[in-house]
Amino acid sequence: MTTETRKELVIKPATACIVEHITHIYSCRNCDKNGEAGFVKKADSPKALIPKSFVSPSMMAHIMNNKYTMALPLYRQEQEFKRLGFEISRQNLSNWILKGASLLNPLYAEMKKQMLEEELLHADETTLEVLNEPGKKATSKSYVWIYRTSKYTLNPIVLYEYTEGRGGIFPKTFLREWTGTYLHCDGYSGYKQLEGITLCGYLVHAKRKFHEAVVASPNNELAKTGENYIRKLFAIEEQADKDQISIEERLNLRKSESKKVFNEFYDWIQSVESKILPQSLVGKAIKYTQNQKEYLASFMLDGRIQLSNNLAEQSVKPFVIGRKNWLFSNTINGAKSSTTIYSIIQTAIANNLKPEKYLEYLFTQIQKGNDVARFVPWSNEIPEDCRLKKSQ
Repeated sequence: MTTETRKELVIKPATACIVEHITHIYSCRNCDKNGEAGFVKKADSPKALIPKSFVSPSMMAHIMNNKYTMALPLYRQEQEFKRLGFEISRQNLSNWILKGASLLNPLYAEMKKQMLEEELLHADETTLEVLNEPGKKATSKSYVWIYRTSKYTLNPIVLYEYTEGRGGIFPKTFLREWTGTYLHCDGYSGYKQLEGITLCGYLVHAKRKFHEAVVASPNNELAKTGENYIRKLFAIEEQADKDQISIEERLNLRKSESKKVFNEFYDWIQSVESKILPQSLVGKAIKYTQNQKEYLASFMLDGRIQLSNNLAEQSVKPFVIGRKNWLFSNTINGAKSSTTIYSIIQTAIANNLKPEKYLEYLFTQIQKGNDVARFVPWSNEIPEDCRLKKSQ
C-alpha cells in the first residue's frame, strides 16, 4: 500500500588507531663490493608533522579543537585518550600544541596583514593569568586583546594577542601599520594613544548604565528618561535594518533623525546634571555619558559604524569560557600559542568552516611542505568537507 519513514540521528563515537608508514630502503650489493658511493637508496615517504613524534594532522586538530573550541582542558583529554586505550600525558599534549601553534604562525601573520587593510575594526581586551612570567607574580594579571573586522567586511577576521600588560602601547604597537579610520572600543584611556584614528564609543554601554539605575530603582524617572533616549537611537537603527537601506541612506538618517535625538539627550543631561548626586547610579551614568560624548557621537560620521561593540564582545566570550576551564597559561609561550590557535579557530568559525576539519587540512598541507599562509579561511582552495553545511 505505502511506506512509512522514520528518521533517527545516530552518533558514531570517535575512535583512535595507529597508522604505520613503512619505507623500503634498497642497496646495490655490487656497488658496495666495488666501493662505489651512493649505493643505498630510500623510497619516498611522508614526513612527520613534528620530527620524532607520532602526532598526525588529525590528532593535532582534534586536540586543539577540544581545548580551544570545546573548552576541554588537557587533563580531561588525557583521561579520554586513556579510555580509548592510549597513554598520552598532558605534557605531551601541551608540547604538541606549542609546536603546532608555531607551524600556524605564518597563517596568523597573513590574516593580520589582511586585517590591517580594513577601514573599520573592533577591539576589546580581557585578563589572563600566566604562572611563569619573568618579573611578575603568578597571580598578577596579563591581558589578551581581541581585534575583529566589521560586519561590512567580505572576509571576517578575528585576532587575539597576548600582552604582559594593559597599557595603550600594546594596541598602538599592534595597529601601527593599520591604514584604517574607525576603531570601535570601550572608554579605556589606553586607546587614546592611537593617532590618526577615530574612536567609536558604545552607546550600548551608556544604555546599560541607565538600565542598571532603573533596575535598582524602578520608580526613578530620571533613569528611565535617560534609558529611553538611548532606546530611541537603537530603534532608529533597528528600523533601518528592517528597511534594508544602503549605508549612505543610513548615514543620512543618522544625520537627521538620530542627531536630533542625540542632541535632545545631551540637552536633557545638562538640565538635570546639577540635580543628581554624582555617586548615585544615575549620576555615574550621566558622568560616563558626558565623558564619552565625543566617542559616542562617532556613529554619525559613517553609516558603517556600530552603536555597540557586540562583535568584539562576542569574540571575547569563547576565550573567557575556555579560561574558566583551563584557568591559566603556564608560560608566555603557551599564552602566545593559545592566542594564535584561538585566532585561527574563531576566524574559521566566522567564515563558516568546521574548525577541526579546517585545522586537519592546514596541518596536512604543512606536512606536505606547502605554505600554510595560502590557506586563509576564505580561500577558494579550502575543500568542501571543511565548510559548514546547512543543518538538516
